[in-house]
Amino acid sequence: FFFNDTATTEIYTEQIVGSVRCVQETGTWGELEKSLDYGLKALELRKKISDKVDEDYANIYAGIAYVYGEMKDDQKAIEYYQLSADMKLECYGEFSLEYAQDVSYICLLYTSPSPRDRQKSRMPSSA
Repeated sequence: FFFNDTATTEIYTEQIVGSVRCVQETGTWGELEKSLDYGLKALELRKKISDKVDEDYANIYAGIAYVYGEMKDDQKAIEYYQLSADMKLECYGEFSLEYAQDVSYICLLYTSPSPRDRQKSRMPSSA
């Protein structure tokens, strides 16, 4: 689904809840909050369905992390990418593209300052 012509956020689920993916975001804060709400709802539903660790479960966390990143809440984005990475590590092992991809997203979030936000450091206070 699309929120409007300027906000092209698409969230879809696979296999009942499955993977949440934010395909493209060009919207405003309001659409990002709605996107986050859907991601958190998908996570809640997935937890009720099964706690089995698999790629679909990990991708829900990655989708939520992406939204937090777009909202410039990098600490939350790192937290959710780390959860996704931990699940992918368990599923695929350390030497897998799936695990490496989430680790690389975490790496990018520690970049300070970012081109999109030169006024504040994106480094978490604990780093």
